Amino acid sequence: MTLETTLPSRRIPRISLGGAGPIWLFTAALVAAGTATWLLIHDRMEPAHAAGISVPWWALALVFYLVEAYAVHVQFRREAHTISFSELGLVAGLYLLSPGSLLLALLVGGGAALAFHRRQRPVKLAFNLAQYMLTTAAAVLVFRAVCRFVEHHQPRAVDQ
Repeated sequence: MTLETTLPSRRIPRISLGGAGPIWLFTAALVAAGTATWLLIHDRMEPAHAAGISVPWWALALVFYLVEAYAVHVQFRREAHTISFSELGLVAGLYLLSPGSLLLALLVGGGAALAFHRRQRPVKLAFNLAQYMLTTAAAVLVFRAVCRFVEHHQPRAVDQ
């Protein structure tokens, strides 16, 4: 006489993210990193008005819309590349707007172009807006650091 016992097979539940799941997780990480960076720098940054020029944020949002909506599409062999000139608006914004206004202009203008003109899918739109937030924070940090360095290392007049 033999006894056979069958134990129920134990399966470890697996979480499958499938398709766009990893992209959503990466986008969430970008949003978290961007938000943390902005919370750290926002209170410490004053507006940078170059030569007394005051520009409303929505004017730069229009610039961001135009450069994102009318990007240059380049076909090279079997690869297609899209080049936008959003850096033009970013550089102008670094000189003319406060960091918060610059971020607002980029997200509103660039986001509107990506959503309505390029008709990006939600996952791609969310990713692009998240990376806009993080790269704009990095640009503000680097720009302000360079400005402080130049300010402290300028030659000073010597009284005789």
